[in-house]
Order: sequence, then structure tokens, then C-alpha cells
Amino acid sequence: MKRILKLAGVTLLGAIASMVMYGLLLAALRGIRSQFGGTEDVYMMASFAVVLPLGFLLGSGLTGYLSSPYLNSRLGFICVSPGLYPALFMLIVNVVMGYVDKTARPLPFPEKVYLYGVFLAWFLSSWTGVRLGSFFRERKNK
Repeated sequence: MKRILKLAGVTLLGAIASMVMYGLLLAALRGIRSQFGGTEDVYMMASFAVVLPLGFLLGSGLTGYLSSPYLNSRLGFICVSPGLYPALFMLIVNVVMGYVDKTARPLPFPEKVYLYGVFLAWFLSSWTGVRLGSFFRERKNK
């Protein structure tokens, strides 16, 4: 039980670090927007698809580094990935709303593939960050 609580705390810490990194990267993206111009929609789409996975990658490195001694299996690396939980939540919400809300117009095929790809990118970047953090911890301890 103690190990699970430590892993949950480290996962939460990684999620907080991911959101801090996302905020810093988003501020940099807004600075670029103010310098070069363009519509807000394009930058928010780039933020959603590129900058948020990059924030997950950087913040999840902290999770992997701190949780490395407690993980024994590949499933453990998946479960401590901070990007898994928002990706699952958004995936479930989008699938359920497609069936529950009959008045909503479903997304066309390309937008739906883009959206599910973004959710997959959140998870994969988070998982990669956890694996990299664990790799650096093991490399340091050798």
C-alpha cells in the first residue's frame, strides 16, 4: 500500500510538472504569435497537438526518474504515465458523447482521426518521458 501511495504521489508530481512545462511552452508560443501574427485558432490547435505532448514528455521524465526504483513491470510504466489519465478521460468523453448526445453533429472522419491521434500522442509522449526518466536514473546508478 505504501508503494502504491508513493507511485500515486510521484505521478501527481509529474502531472503538475507537465502542466507547468506546458504553461511555459504556451507562454513562449503566445510570444511567437505576438511577434509573427496569425489567428488564435491555429496556435491553439498547435498547442493542443504539439506543445501539450511536449509538456507531458518533459514532466513525465520527472515521474520516471523518481518512480524507477518502485517499478517492476511494463504495466507499471504505463500506469504512472501522467498523460494516460487525461487521454483516457478525453477519449471516453468523446466516444460517449457521440452515442449519448443525439443532437450533436458527429465530427467528420479527418477531424475524428486527428482528435484520437492527439490523445494517443498525449499518452505516448508521457510514456516515453517515463521510460527516459527511468533510463537516466538507472544509468546514473551504474
